[in-house]
Amino acid sequence: AVYFLNALERTMPSFEVDLAKDLGISPATIQKGFQVRDIWNHRDLTQLPPGSQKLSVQGVTARDSVFLLLKPQDA
Repeated sequence: AVYFLNALERTMPSFEVDLAKDLGISPATIQKGFQVRDIWNHRDLTQLPPGSQKLSVQGVTARDSVFLLLKPQDA
């Protein structure tokens, strides 16, 4: 899971996290790709294609947060 917190007084246009460096996800898992689910809004958002190195979130409003679940896709 990934939790993005915008503690700023303004909307954060975008935020990016490196799956390997920031989250410690193995290259083998990154090669599978991921289904991304918004936990709080109970909906699937998108898929990160196999080999995607980064997850990007846009438009987190001031003093708000986003909680995402990354589920590796089947190889």
